[in-house]
Amino acid sequence: MLTKRLSLPMFLLVLVAMYALIMLLGYTFVANRISGIALNLLTGTIVIWLTAKGVKKPDEQSKTDAILSTLLPVMAILFLAVKGSATDTSTLSYVLLSCIVLWCSFKMFLRCARKSKLKSGIGCVGIILLIPTIFMLFVITFGSWTSGFVHEWAEVYEPSPNGQYLAEIIANSQGALGGATFVRVTRQNSNVNIIIGEFQAAPRQLYYGRWGEFCNMDLRWETDDILHIYFQNFTETYVRQWGRWQIVR
Repeated sequence: MLTKRLSLPMFLLVLVAMYALIMLLGYTFVANRISGIALNLLTGTIVIWLTAKGVKKPDEQSKTDAILSTLLPVMAILFLAVKGSATDTSTLSYVLLSCIVLWCSFKMFLRCARKSKLKSGIGCVGIILLIPTIFMLFVITFGSWTSGFVHEWAEVYEPSPNGQYLAEIIANSQGALGGATFVRVTRQNSNVNIIIGEFQAAPRQLYYGRWGEFCNMDLRWETDDILHIYFQNFTETYVRQWGRWQIVR
């Protein structure tokens, strides 16, 4: 009964909600190498199967599926965005899954979505969003081949007074391209292990700057919720409120 009611739009909608919840809780799911590849391939197989079923019998769609089919291009790109942010799995299998989801979503959109002005508008928006999405997939693929040229290390790391958070000044070296300086805060002792991977507290990036800035920077916690970042000529203060870090001007 469930397989008869399941459709590609509903499947993507459930996945978007699940990954968005992981992000809202402040976590990233880091899968084991083999399980990460297996999960991406399984998701891609289900997407292909649902697409084949939907395209074969477009007249049997419910009204809800017909409406959601009209939103498929945007929904597919949203799915790739939240999955990329909420999970850390095999890069190449993620790129393969992305190609499958984009192809199947646009195919089903053209075949199953009812003709309307909304369909034309969503189609145009989808095509516009598709261009930067393809570019980002190229960057991700290229980055996986050149990852050996990028190195990161912590120049300064400072735990909060009660050990709840760890603040780090990260030096990011990119060889001839230069690099960057980050300040990240990570919640400690909150990881959750499961069989196929681990839910890890997602680091919060508070500052992004030029390469070499880390030479004249330092950190100091006032409390577990107040962090001072010292630069050469000024200081920035970040306060944690309602689960978010905000700069105090």
